[in-house]
Amino acid sequence: MSMVGKTKDTLKSRYDLVDLGIRQILHQIEDGDNIWLPTACSTLSSEEKLKLCDFLANLKVPNAFSSNISRCVNVLEKRINGLKCHDHHVLLQDNLPVAIRGLLPKEVCEPIIALGKFFKNLYSKCLTIEDLDILEAKILIIL
Repeated sequence: MSMVGKTKDTLKSRYDLVDLGIRQILHQIEDGDNIWLPTACSTLSSEEKLKLCDFLANLKVPNAFSSNISRCVNVLEKRINGLKCHDHHVLLQDNLPVAIRGLLPKEVCEPIIALGKFFKNLYSKCLTIEDLDILEAKILIIL
């Protein structure tokens, strides 16, 4: 969520995009001494981060479904801290698709939702060889 010191989206990475000749829409824009880094379509604005954190902070889930994710959300700082592995799985597979549907563009939401469905099917209790073949074909399209 663009935390200072944690993000990998730096000026060096943008120069790498130029060297590789990919994602021209994200190349840095130089105006004299100033350099401007355009945001990716998947980047949330401050207002959108607040909406996402507010959604997660007010989320109610059944007992034993996951831990209380709302305790891990700091709405004022727009941060999510202290989630356990299972909480990350629940967030990706169940909660995030609902939360981002109105925040991000369709071309960003659909792959995230499809990825969540893929992992939900992969981690299901009854999985057959035929299901794995179907999932293997679907992941190529998702990625």
